[in-house]
Formats: sequence, structure tokens, C-alpha cells
Amino acid sequence: VRHWQHCAAAGLSPFLDWCRSHGRSVPFSQWPAAFLRQFYRLWLDAACRQRALLAARTAADLDALSERFRQLDQAWLKTSQARLWAEIDARRPGPGRTTSPGSRLGLLQAEIRRRRGLKPLRQLLKLCGDAVQSLKPCFLMSPISVAQFLEPGRLHFDVAIFDEASQIEPADALGAVARAARVILVGDERQLPPTRFFSAYDTSEPSPADADQDVEPAAASMTDLESVLGIGHVCLPAAMLRWHYRSRHESLIEFSNRAFYGGQLRVFPSPSTTRDELGLSLRHLPHTTYGRGGSRCNLEEARAVAREVLEHARRRPHFSLGVGAFSLAQQLAIQDEIERLRRLETDPAYEAFFALHPEEPFFVKNLETIQGDERDVILLSVGYGRDAQGRLAQNFGPLNHEGGWRRLNVLVTRARQRCVVFSSLLAEDLKVGPTTPRGVRALRDFLEYAAAGPDARAMQAEHPGAIERHLCNVLRARGWEVAVVPQPAPLDLAVRDPRQPGRYVLGIQCDGRSWASIPTVRDRERLAMEVLHGLGWRVARVWSTAFLKQPRQVLERLEQMLAEAEQGGLSASVGAARLREGTAAEFSPPLQSGAGGHGGGDGLVGAACEQPRTDQQDEGTPSMADGAPAGSKAGRGTHPLAADAELPPGVQAYRAYEGRLRGTRKELLRLPRGNLVSLLEQIAQVEWPIHREELARKVCGLYRTRATGKAKTLIDDALAHAAKRKALKLHGEFVWLPGQSQPPVRWRGGEEAVTDPRLIDPHEVAAAAVLAASIEYGIPADELPTAALRTMGFKRVGGQLAELARSAVALAVSEGRLRADAAGFLVPSEKGG
Repeated sequence: VRHWQHCAAAGLSPFLDWCRSHGRSVPFSQWPAAFLRQFYRLWLDAACRQRALLAARTAADLDALSERFRQLDQAWLKTSQARLWAEIDARRPGPGRTTSPGSRLGLLQAEIRRRRGLKPLRQLLKLCGDAVQSLKPCFLMSPISVAQFLEPGRLHFDVAIFDEASQIEPADALGAVARAARVILVGDERQLPPTRFFSAYDTSEPSPADADQDVEPAAASMTDLESVLGIGHVCLPAAMLRWHYRSRHESLIEFSNRAFYGGQLRVFPSPSTTRDELGLSLRHLPHTTYGRGGSRCNLEEARAVAREVLEHARRRPHFSLGVGAFSLAQQLAIQDEIERLRRLETDPAYEAFFALHPEEPFFVKNLETIQGDERDVILLSVGYGRDAQGRLAQNFGPLNHEGGWRRLNVLVTRARQRCVVFSSLLAEDLKVGPTTPRGVRALRDFLEYAAAGPDARAMQAEHPGAIERHLCNVLRARGWEVAVVPQPAPLDLAVRDPRQPGRYVLGIQCDGRSWASIPTVRDRERLAMEVLHGLGWRVARVWSTAFLKQPRQVLERLEQMLAEAEQGGLSASVGAARLREGTAAEFSPPLQSGAGGHGGGDGLVGAACEQPRTDQQDEGTPSMADGAPAGSKAGRGTHPLAADAELPPGVQAYRAYEGRLRGTRKELLRLPRGNLVSLLEQIAQVEWPIHREELARKVCGLYRTRATGKAKTLIDDALAHAAKRKALKLHGEFVWLPGQSQPPVRWRGGEEAVTDPRLIDPHEVAAAAVLAASIEYGIPADELPTAALRTMGFKRVGGQLAELARSAVALAVSEGRLRADAAGFLVPSEKGG
């Protein structure tokens, strides 16, 4: 009674009366929980009312908003690709444009057309590297090729990206690093280091001088690090690419994720729990023999693998195939057996398979050479086993050596769809102790995992989220078998197909902890969903605000989706069909927001660099010979000397002032000076830089007279007044607009353009020379005057015009706008643009 009175004094009488009236449904012990439930509901209602974005959104609204974002995000990526194509293509010379034969661009074009006597590539890149780099800004080269073909100090790059950086020695990478302003290292230290097979070991003794130095052991030289990726871990900020989306079944990566990556990879679950057509399985061959003292291979196991290769060619030819062996001897034995069976088979379908995947051809490799390869299906042959006397030596080749576990990690993560392990050994056959190498211990655990079948931990009893836990309990009460997906994953719950116990009929994603743990909208709403659809999932979204407002409608919607999925069934082809229909675009995410995915590894990011990509070049995307894209004026059309030609990049069309006739000479002489100054400004705005005589002629032409006598004097006086007022600027005999330091380059190949050399400002020709040197990527000094005039549209370039151009080039050099490079070509200086 005392507690009742305290609660009533606090204003809780209505709540107490409600609890007393519902005494049977709400026992006294649950009153505190009922109070908290009502308190939070009222709090949530108030928060939604204060935030219109939450109050106005239903489940349908949120689904539509998410779909709209996906469409806009994909459109933005496509637009970015098109913009990048256009920017790169605008640098390329258009068809029909003449070039100076001695310029870098002229030399490059001549070299492309030459059929014999080609220059060595290093010499060509030394001479024409600027032109090549502008036309093709991305170089795909090995570190050795960089040293072989790119002369030091000649070409520089904004970014150098090293793929498989764990396999590149620091000394090999140094040349490429020195040629770039930024470096991105992408690699995995848990995979193979650089091979040391051909390396010479340094056996020299330390010098006495070195021995006298007090050097801390921790301050070892950078050369002690085995790869450039190791140096990157020391010197650069690191980011781990956690998304693994290559494997279409989690069993293909789950072992490595646990054993080598500490469970840090975000693995996408598969809608199938069986390992028959997808995932990892073990083919135990107990009655085979390993030739320990002779062949060092397991011939019976090699024959079993060879038979499986031909069976794959017969039953699954649409899937690419690769074979991995734990030793070189086993690799050779498998190759021999496959060749023997191929000679015996007469069915042409077998040979057709080996030519069916030109981009991913069939291979047989060992654990030292398989890194970087991936196939739909991988067959693994352990090879090691008991000898003819039944003895098992605990020696497994490279796995016993330092870093052997890395080789195992590479070998067991090559499959996208299916991996079958052939082995005469089981996990209990390997004796593991405290001194057992990590590679052997990892092999034992891998064999145990491969033999275990479906992963038992895929089914959990409880979900940490309240809404997810409630949905799970309700669906289970209604007869559905619901699994709680292990986190982190973009799904929370998965409902099993009652007709196919090895498959899930529906995945459920809530906007709870797992959803919020994905940091960006692109990753949450597009990339994660595309990966799930690509794996074959049908996904239902449950929005918390909609569920709290209308829980019955949300549950009815889930029941409807489950019924539809159960009636239609769900197979792995669902994701592929969705992709073909366009509901889910290509589901390999870019390197963005921590979304990586090759084998799952560490990527060292030294600079942000988005790499747009197009799968194919459409009709509107030109090649180097096609000219600029539609809408670009950079080098398209007919011959550049024609009047109607498209203009070279950086050249403006010549515009002549077109004013109406204003009267007679008498009216000009009576014109107030202010009006005349305004007229001069109007003409100069259109035709600057303009010679003062040409300007006077333009004015007098509007009054049907000539620029002589009083009319000329009147115009000169008005021009001087305009210069004094700084409305115009007198630059020698030419009239400029105030505030301009360099004139534009104008096309003078048309009929209206001024072509008299005496009336052309040398500074405009100098600007044309700088532009021509830039377009030609460097040009000899004696060819630049002609190139400058042709850039301006002149057909004939002799006499006074040639003299003007030579003086303009000298002017540009004297002003520091042009300089001679190491090869003797004139190129624009930084001051000149």
C-alpha cells in the first residue's frame, strides 16, 4: 500500500489502474517491464512526431527510397565513367589535324605507322614519353619493366599502385616508387612473400667500422623486410579490405578467415548449407600410396584427380576449372594422368571444354605458383600419405618450412563455387605437438574442417537485437525453421526451405546493429544487396519504425513473401536471373568504404584513388583514331585549315564585330566623346587584341567613311581618353581589355578574320606558339613558328607572316613562357601554362 501511494503521488495512477484491470494478463511481477514498455513507446512516438522524416515513412516509402538511391548511385558511376573517358579523349589529337614532323607527337605518329626499323621502346619513351603519357595516362607494367623501359627522371606519375605487393621485393619496387607522387600498396602479408629461389645470399662479414657502431637491433635496415608491403606497414597508413564477396559459399573462405585472419573478414553467407554443388568437400582416398623414397607423388590420387577433371568437363563444362597440388611432383603426376586420359577419350566434348574458357583456361599448378589465380571450381590434391610399408612421415614439403601456412592459405582460397580436396589422410593422421610448424597444424585443421560437412555454427539460438529476436520467435512459433545468421553479416535471419532442407528460402535484414555497422549508404543499400542477390538470396527488409507502428502488417508481409518463395522455390540461379534482369547490377564492389575482396587481406592505402571501369567500349566512346567524343571540340571535323573546321583545343573562333550602320561622316564628327569611347569598348570586347588602325577602320565603317583626317584624329583622342580612364589598355599599337595579361588564340582560317601580319599582335602569336608546343608535346625551335601559325588557321606561312611568327616565338622564350628541355624541344614552362 505504501508503494502504491508513492506511485500515485508521482502521477502514475492511470498506469496502476490499467495494470489492476489487466491483472490476469499482466502479473504483478511484470509491472516494471510493462511500465518501461509504455514509457519507451510514448518516448518513441514523441521523437517521431518531432522528426518528420521518421513520422512520414512507411515500409513501402523506405523500400522505394532505397531503390531510388541504388538507381541514382549506379547512374552516377556510369556518368563518372563517361566523364573520365571524355576528359582523357579530349587530350588526343583529332583526325586530319596536321602535326609537325619533328615534334614529339609527329615522331610518335611516324613511329606508329612505321613497319620496320622501329626505335627501341626505352628510346621512344625517352623522346616521346610526354605524348604517350598524355594519350595513355595509365601504364600497366611490372617493376622490372619500369626499370627497363622508363629512364630515371623522364616520366613521373601521380599515383603508383602495386598489386600483389607482398610478392615484390623492396629493391624491385624502388624505381616505380621514385617515379610517383603517391603510392598505394595492395597486398596480403598472409599470402606468399617474394620468392628467394634465385636470390644470392649475402654471406659477407660486418666491417670493423660497422661493429664499432652502437646500433639497436630494432633499428634494422629496411632491406631486412621481405617485401615492399612490409615497408608499407611501417611507413604508411593501413586499411584492411574486409569484404570477401568472391566465394559463393562461405565454407570456401571460412577456414582461412578463422585460422589466418582472426575472423576479421566480412563473409557473405550462401543460401545453400550443403557442399555438394557449392562449397568445400573432402574426397577421402584411404587405399593410396605415397612414393616417399622414389617418385614423391601419390599416383593413385593423381589418377582420381584426373578422372574428376574429365567428369567435370562432361557434367559442368560451363564452370572454369583449376587443379592445385601440394608439391611439384604431384602436379607433374596429375598433368601426366590428364594427358593420358585425353589421348584415350574419343568424345570431342572433352577437348571442347579445354578451349571453352579462354580468359580462365584450365591449369594444374602447385602451391608455389597458384597465387593470383581463381576459378569456379578448384580440385586440390594433398599427395602426401603413407608409403608402401604403411609409414607416415610427418614431412609435408613447403608446409614444414617457415611461412608454410601462407602457402596453405593461398592454395585453399582459389575457388569461387566449389573446392574438392583429394587426400589419403584425415586430420587424425597428423601428429601435432608444441613444436609442430604452423603450416602442418593448419593442414590438420583444414582437413578436419573439410571433412566436417555443413558448418554447425550457422544456426544460433538467439539474436542480440530485440526486434530480430522477436521476429525469430514469432516465425518459429508459426512453424518456420529460422536460423540466426552469425555476425557480422548483412543478414540477420534466414528461413529454411521446408522442401529443400539444405537451402534457405528467405533472408531477413533489419535496420539494427548489423545494418548500422556498415558505415556508408552505398555499402548498405546497394553493394551488400547486390552481393546477396548475386549469391542467390531473396531478401526481405524489415524497417524498425514500420515494425513498431504496424507489427501485424510487417508479419503478414513476411508470411506472404515466404509463401511465394516456397511455391516458386529458390535456387542459386535466382541471383543470376536478377542480375540479367537488371535488378541487381554487377555485384563486385569497388575499393570503397572498406569494401575489398580478393582473398581477403590487408591493403595499404597511401592515397585515395577511385578507379572507374567499363566492361566494354560502346559506340560513343572513341578510340585514339576516332577523335573526341560527341560534344567535344577537341580535334574533330575536317582539315583544320578549312573555314568550317572544328578548332584545335585552346583556340577560339574569330568573332568580328557586327554593328548596325550608325550614320554618315558628319554624324561621326558630331558624336560626343563619351559615346565614341563606349563604341570603342564594344568593339574591343569582341575583337581584342586589335590594332588601333583596325579599330579606327571598324568605327569609320559604321559611319560609311574612311579613317582619315578629322575622323582619325577624333578616334585617337577618344582612344587616349579611354586608356586614361582604364576602360581600355594600349599595348604598343594594339588595344587590349584592361586586366588581361595574355591574349586569346583565335582561329584565322575564316573569311572574316584579320590576316594582315601588320595587324596581328605578336603576343597572340606567342600564345599560339605556347599552345602548339603543348599540343605537340614539345617541338624543335625551327618548326615552332610554322606550327604556331597553323594552330591559328593560316594556310600560307611565308613572308611577313613567317617573320612575325619567328619574332613571336622569340618573345615567348624571352618572357619565360617557353623553354628548351633536355632533348632540345621547346615546351611550355610552368609560367607559360
